[in-house]
Amino acid sequence: MQPDCIADQAPRTQVSYMAPTPLSVAPHRYVSLVYRQPGNYTPPEVGVVEGVVRTGFDLGEYVGEGGLVLVGGNFMREGLGMGPGA
Repeated sequence: MQPDCIADQAPRTQVSYMAPTPLSVAPHRYVSLVYRQPGNYTPPEVGVVEGVVRTGFDLGEYVGEGGLVLVGGNFMREGLGMGPGA
């Protein structure tokens, strides 16, 4: 996410979007976080293989290395067996 007010930085995709997995009857929790990037931001390496199930990484370390500041987020649950009100 990059605001229009940062004219000297071009948007850069670090990792492509992958839909939540695994599809399962049991509900899973997903959290999306939004961070403010410092000026002249260069993202730390993530070390994932594109198009393959992603392995975990140390989010705290990544945020610290990048100098990111948490500004918002979203929480969702997904599961094939979730009915109304689940």
